Amino acid sequence: MELTRLDKAFNSLMPRYGEKRMRARANQERIVLGSKFMRKYDGASKGGRTSNWLRQSTGANAEVGSGLVTLRDSCHDLARNNPWAKRAGEVVANYVVGDGVKPEFQTSNKKQKEGYTKGWKAWAESIECDANGQMNFYGLQRLAWIAKDEGGGALLRRRKRHFEDGLSIPMQIQVLEADFIDLNKNEKIGLNTIIQGMEYTPIGEWIGSWLFETHPGEAISVGDRLGNASKFVPAEDLIYLTTITRPGQIHGVPAGHTTVNKLKDLDDANDNYLFRQKIAACYTAFIYDSNPEASSSGDIADTLEPGTVENLPPGKDIRFATPPGVEGFSQFHKDQLYAISTGFGITYEALTGDNSNVNFLSGRIGKIEMMKNITNSQNLVLIPLLCQGVLKWFKEAADLTQYGGGGELTAEWLLPSVAALDPQKELAVEKEKVRCGAPLYDFLKGIGYDNPQAAIERKAEENKELDRLNLILDTDPRYMSAAGNPVNLTDETKEGSDNAGSNKDKNAD
Repeated sequence: MELTRLDKAFNSLMPRYGEKRMRARANQERIVLGSKFMRKYDGASKGGRTSNWLRQSTGANAEVGSGLVTLRDSCHDLARNNPWAKRAGEVVANYVVGDGVKPEFQTSNKKQKEGYTKGWKAWAESIECDANGQMNFYGLQRLAWIAKDEGGGALLRRRKRHFEDGLSIPMQIQVLEADFIDLNKNEKIGLNTIIQGMEYTPIGEWIGSWLFETHPGEAISVGDRLGNASKFVPAEDLIYLTTITRPGQIHGVPAGHTTVNKLKDLDDANDNYLFRQKIAACYTAFIYDSNPEASSSGDIADTLEPGTVENLPPGKDIRFATPPGVEGFSQFHKDQLYAISTGFGITYEALTGDNSNVNFLSGRIGKIEMMKNITNSQNLVLIPLLCQGVLKWFKEAADLTQYGGGGELTAEWLLPSVAALDPQKELAVEKEKVRCGAPLYDFLKGIGYDNPQAAIERKAEENKELDRLNLILDTDPRYMSAAGNPVNLTDETKEGSDNAGSNKDKNAD
């Protein structure tokens, strides 16, 4: 720090003030100098490589609302025209919903359980539950999930029916795309606030949505569009199936939103590759004449056939075109599909069906990681929102009919079974778990039983009947070990097994 004339004057006339002044100036210079070399995150820098990086401090709803319609339209188009986008949506739906997430009712009263079960079978497992009369409840589950992944959300609307309609349960469900929500409706109504078509109370409780009468894309004429005004539908008649990734977020985004540009670019690249292949397949020859003024001694054949020998006139030369090469595209294509499958939360093998690069162990590791995403979607979104919401509607309607009992009704939701990569190895592991004390109910549920409790009760009845007939099967773990050897029996069971053996001997005689 250099001393100015003023510094020198203060130091000579007022030493203490001059010292204080110089100390303050030194501190200021340290602060300025330190800010130039301050430690900070590379991601927070705003120059060099990040100079063209647009980063905005927007809230979740501002981010989603500004581009949601365009994002939905892009994903709808890809699902219609891009095979990889279509395949990715089908893979996720196959794992999350499969052939249906089915309930096993639990009540304190056995008679009430039987009534609700009969009512569910008559209503949910037929097309009665569908307002459009096309699918059963499990088909509606799959339809709603695909609509959610493709458009960022899906609505299930309860349609109450009259008893005169002849339905087992006086209620039907209508699945709607999230496009029905009036995203442009943002206003205050009394104390309530409407944000992107969703109405909330002052304490933030969702009380309903503003929905169009018809899909905005179905309004053909100008009159249809003007007459398609949104109307309020209470939340008690709606289930909004969506995945939220930020606190305070209202609407979700399509599952493949990070892959939209890659899917489009890959589709274009495939078209270009196909066009290059067509060019490469062209066999073109050009005739060069070094002496065009000289007279030709004869015509030259303009087609080639196997075994042709052609004598060229003086001055004539034939050169063949060299089409563009197509090397390296296969690896590029695979790399893009790896990124796309990652964006959808599935494995490359599940997306493409190409298992050439995995063995049993690596394939299983990848599948385990993918199944974490699947089970999260099932247990954190599908069951609490869709399944439990419809169960509540079902009970309210069933209690008005002969099937309802008025008591408390809960359900254990049975997830679709996942096919084993190596059934023999994986089943042996599960069997050992049961032998070590794991619940038989969980084992049966894991391998795909629709009603594990009923299967256990049925097995108990079969065991009683086998004991009554003094029959011992080599598959019965009560009497036979896993190796097929008899286990230690009590005197009573020994007598029973001896009788069973004598009966077999008599039958053999």
